[in-house]
Amino acid sequence: MSDNARNSAHTHGHGLTFDTQRLGTSLGTIADWRDTVVLTDDIGVEMVKVPAGREVELDLTVSRVEDGVYVSGTASAEAVAECVRCLTELSRDATVTLGDLYAEPGSPSAEAAEEEEVRLLDDGRVDLTQALIDGFGLSFELAPTCESVTGRPCPDNDVPAPDGTAEDWAEKIDPRWAGLAEKFGRDPETGEEK
Repeated sequence: MSDNARNSAHTHGHGLTFDTQRLGTSLGTIADWRDTVVLTDDIGVEMVKVPAGREVELDLTVSRVEDGVYVSGTASAEAVAECVRCLTELSRDATVTLGDLYAEPGSPSAEAAEEEEVRLLDDGRVDLTQALIDGFGLSFELAPTCESVTGRPCPDNDVPAPDGTAEDWAEKIDPRWAGLAEKFGRDPETGEEK
């Protein structure tokens, strides 16, 4: 393969991994990595993720560089989160932009991996899992609400406003805390002692 050869074949490995042997060893060799992967595990963080069973569309370019391979492009999927007020499941189409060096173990970049955020090749394979966990975990704001994601208020009218000043809510218990109120002798509907 020449230094500037472009391999546009379907070049994915298994799911979220890419075998870099397909690139050869010539610097500058490029391969397209386009695939639709059905997730076998959740990708993201506890509150914001792409659940198992959903599809992730990969549109990536893998380039052979001196210390390993450089992966750039996008991954798209429907991510889900919970409203922090009413716990309703929220979803949105999310696109993660990737631009990561995956260094060969023992290379100068790999030795600096702790100081810089350099990912390592695993037995000659790029594994996108951690990059997608990081990316999709940031696809919603820190505390998503129905209003911030859908533009509509929470469907449950028993959820108090977040400002802490709504007098109308003095009688109601937030449904997220109803279990505690019940345990400590309060009626979850009225908040009064039993």
